[in-house]
Amino acid sequence: MVECDLAKSAEGGPAWCVAGDSSHFNMFFVYVLRDKISGRLYTGSCENFDRRMKEHQRNKPSYELVYSETRPTRTDALRREMYLKSGNGRRSLKLKI
Repeated sequence: MVECDLAKSAEGGPAWCVAGDSSHFNMFFVYVLRDKISGRLYTGSCENFDRRMKEHQRNKPSYELVYSETRPTRTDALRREMYLKSGNGRRSLKLKI
């Protein structure tokens, strides 16, 4: 059984998924960060969201999470990341955040 919440949490945290045996279950995250100073957006994808966020915070502490979603495969996550970076993707993202 897999339980997922694909929406951004009320606290601004990432989407999450939990499986009974996480050693056989990988989810890939697509996320959008906003620089609190400049307002610019950063879109990325990764497998280990917590580790990646710590890296971002170390390099650019002014980033805040504004959107995230999960994908079942790395390929799906990369496709979604590329879409969100496209003109149509940026326009649809502005409606969500």
